[in-house]
Amino acid sequence: MLLNVLLFSALSIPGNLPEERPIADTIHLKEVVVSSKLKRYTSGLSLKIVSPTELRQNSSMLLSELLTSQAAVTVNSYSPGGTSNVSMRGLNSSHTAVLWNGINLQSTMNAGVNFGSIPTFFVDQVVVQQGGNGALFGSGAIGGVIHLDNTLNLGEGHSGEVMQSVGSYGLSYTGAKHTYSGSKMALSTRLFYTEAENDYKVNSSDNRDRQINARYSKGGIMETGTFALTGNDKLVVSVWGQDGYNQYPPMVSNTMSSEYDYNRFLRAAAQWQATRHRVRFNVKSALFNDWQKYRNPGIERSNHHTTQGQLEGEAIVTLSAGSTLEGGINASYERASSTNYPDAKERYRPAGVLGYRFRTSNGGFEAFASIRQELINGDASPMTWSVGLQKRLLPGLQLRGNVSRNYRVPSFNDLYWTGWGNPDLKPEDGYGEELGLDYLYMKKGFLLSVKTAAFNNNVDNWILWMPSGSIWTPQNVKSVWSRGAEANITAKQQLNRTTLGVDLSGLFTRSTDQTSGSAVKGQQLPYKPKYKGSAAIYLQTKWYSIRYAHSYTGRRYYISNTDWLNPYSIGSVVVEAQMHFSWGGMRPFARIDNIWNRDYQMVKGYALPLRTFQAGVSVSFGKQR
Repeated sequence: MLLNVLLFSALSIPGNLPEERPIADTIHLKEVVVSSKLKRYTSGLSLKIVSPTELRQNSSMLLSELLTSQAAVTVNSYSPGGTSNVSMRGLNSSHTAVLWNGINLQSTMNAGVNFGSIPTFFVDQVVVQQGGNGALFGSGAIGGVIHLDNTLNLGEGHSGEVMQSVGSYGLSYTGAKHTYSGSKMALSTRLFYTEAENDYKVNSSDNRDRQINARYSKGGIMETGTFALTGNDKLVVSVWGQDGYNQYPPMVSNTMSSEYDYNRFLRAAAQWQATRHRVRFNVKSALFNDWQKYRNPGIERSNHHTTQGQLEGEAIVTLSAGSTLEGGINASYERASSTNYPDAKERYRPAGVLGYRFRTSNGGFEAFASIRQELINGDASPMTWSVGLQKRLLPGLQLRGNVSRNYRVPSFNDLYWTGWGNPDLKPEDGYGEELGLDYLYMKKGFLLSVKTAAFNNNVDNWILWMPSGSIWTPQNVKSVWSRGAEANITAKQQLNRTTLGVDLSGLFTRSTDQTSGSAVKGQQLPYKPKYKGSAAIYLQTKWYSIRYAHSYTGRRYYISNTDWLNPYSIGSVVVEAQMHFSWGGMRPFARIDNIWNRDYQMVKGYALPLRTFQAGVSVSFGKQR
């Protein structure tokens, strides 16, 4: 029944279509940006593309677990598979836009995205874009954007995969997919189901030695279709449906918890792309529905339902061999009904976008400029803009820069929560600047990539919940200054079919409250580490691969600069074999997470597992990417 509903929805409602000039290295790792808009505007932006190998090695994990090893991203998780949010560059999770095939997934109610509900198995590419760009990607793109994209090419025949893994504390993960790819039509189906008891060991003040009430189960289906309507017209449809059950574990200082929720969503989207002489057209539409039932027996029962619709059209006019002019409109509709609102609330957000892009014939200089104006129920939001450039200084050495004005509209919880919300809130807005220097050297199967950047973000009208008598209400009271520097080094050597590689990343972020008269002015914001780092070393051959990854998260204050969580370092190792047969292949794999058995917390009071194990096997047939 669910499959029928999904297929019906697909006919009425994104995928993103690959565009010209792929960005790939000669080591053949296929690190290609597939998001159409992101590819057109890579100049001046800091991008981290998660490699296809790393995605495959984490395909039995949730996206929150994959991103934990990325230095550019700060993950705050209450338990494995539970509520997990991410932030970048010292700002909040609401300042990180999350785009699925170009459509924003941020919740209308709380402006967040739960990465603990997204299976890596459903994603073909993950790109972490650091730094804001509200003119391109809209509200919430202040600290950065995480792009989740699906690809489905034509002319590749039949292929499929079945995967099963089991792990510590009752973990089970099942995935299956099948793809038919003809000359004019391609169809793909993916399924997943995962569950875990999460009864791992904890150090609790009530002397219980196991975590309680942390069980989860979730499953879903994704359907994608690509249709070549003519030689110049292509249609892509995507539908994603999912159900989940999550228990809320207690803090280590509490003796019990019985909270849980049921959640479900159905997301459907479509994109039509066409070329007419010197003009390319992209038209997207999307319809998202999310439901949640929260229960705290004897205390609270609440139900929530949100609907989000989006229609976007853009025309890309080729003015000359190296310059294009782009214009577009975007219309968004949001509606939410909740036990915690006095009545159903809705919001209309039309926007107009104009952009210009220039590139010299030899690629030595690239630049773009864009501007965006959005209306919120008829009232103008801050006008946003972005200017970026990239200049080749020497062979392999490039200077890049980006300046932007960005914004975030208040969430419905901020505006309408019964007795607490503030309907007079203004959008948060601010400016971001970045200057980077990149070096790339490639010769005879060897690659060395060094990327460095300094960044600065200022955000005003920051929404903060503050006490007002006996209740808490949100107010536009805070000014935040986030600045820092980052560096990424990648070295790879390929000999025949063997690749040896090293990735190193480091991030320094100073993120402070600059509100006039604030008692904590100049202090680091809660849960924003000054120092983060990651390192990985890997060996990949035709027959097997092994990867060791290590991440470091520095001290995080959770109340003031006198109360903090200790730094922690987490290591993981993944080993897999590749067995090749005439009909396909088999991939046994095993992983150990938190291999050094560290006791740590991402959120104060919520213990996370010590050393865990997972093992499984993937069986595939046909052509695999």
